[in-house]
Amino acid sequence: MTASEQILGLVREARTLGQLCRELKNGSATLHLQEMVGGALSSYAAAAVERLRGVHIFVAEDRD
Repeated sequence: MTASEQILGLVREARTLGQLCRELKNGSATLHLQEMVGGALSSYAAAAVERLRGVHIFVAEDRD
């Protein structure tokens, strides 16, 4: 198992991913995720899309 697969596995089990998915299911058009560093946004985005399916757009302020 690669490091990125291990990280994604941890994110899949995170309580905060459940909260994010609930907000997206409730029709929240815009969510502001704070205090995410490094590849955290990418990991959460990947896990949310995997769980919810469909089309999602994530806008980040930098390349990380």
